[in-house]
Amino acid sequence: MTHHCTKFSGHWKIIVYDEECFQGRRHEFTSECCNVMEFGFESVRSLRVESGAWVGYEHAAYQGQQFVLERGEYPQCDAFGGSNAYHIERMTSFRPIACAQTPLSLPPPRCTRTALVACQADLGGALQRPEWRVVTPRWRAAAIRAAALLTAHRGLSLSPPQNHRECRMTIYERENFMGRKGELSDDYPSLQAMGWCNNEVGSLRVQSGAFVCYQYPGYRGYQYIMECDRHCGEYKHFKEFGSHSQTPQIQSIRRIQQ
Repeated sequence: MTHHCTKFSGHWKIIVYDEECFQGRRHEFTSECCNVMEFGFESVRSLRVESGAWVGYEHAAYQGQQFVLERGEYPQCDAFGGSNAYHIERMTSFRPIACAQTPLSLPPPRCTRTALVACQADLGGALQRPEWRVVTPRWRAAAIRAAALLTAHRGLSLSPPQNHRECRMTIYERENFMGRKGELSDDYPSLQAMGWCNNEVGSLRVQSGAFVCYQYPGYRGYQYIMECDRHCGEYKHFKEFGSHSQTPQIQSIRRIQQ
């Protein structure tokens, strides 16, 4: 069964399952879903994103923890959050990220299994993910991010790959766009390594595109999806980052791609 909506036609597609490893009842969506229980699901246990970028929510009506869902396969709930560092037991609502940017057509960077293993060893295994042991786009992306974080920890300059169309965001030290500010247009596995003043962001403006902000360096911890077409791109206080936001702590940020 497929659920369509004229608001989002053709560009987005996600297939959800009520059991792990793509088993059990399935349903296709090309638009937002406020509550999967309305379609006979208790929760989403696995999913495939076939096109577009999506944001999933722990609870119905787009409440609770957020997690970005980019093209690929997610065989278990823990895969939804990536290196979330918090156990995820359910996904009950989700929607497309309409303003996510389309990547430029560039050849993928060269990544070797040896490079990822070396990064994991130096980072104390923080990025260890069994499902990335095969070479997939998710594995390659993990290797790139691990290498960038390792570079930051060694105090070297960072040059993340330029593979997105323009995304721009301004972060501010304090709420209501006050205090020191920083202009972002790239991926940042460690804001402090890039010169940001502390481990908090009090408010922010998204001028174009969409970003996912993480609580900890290395794209770990709670995720907060920031979009130029929601709140008019303005997030005046950390409580506007999401219903699960209890602190302004943000230490890594990356762009979201379709």
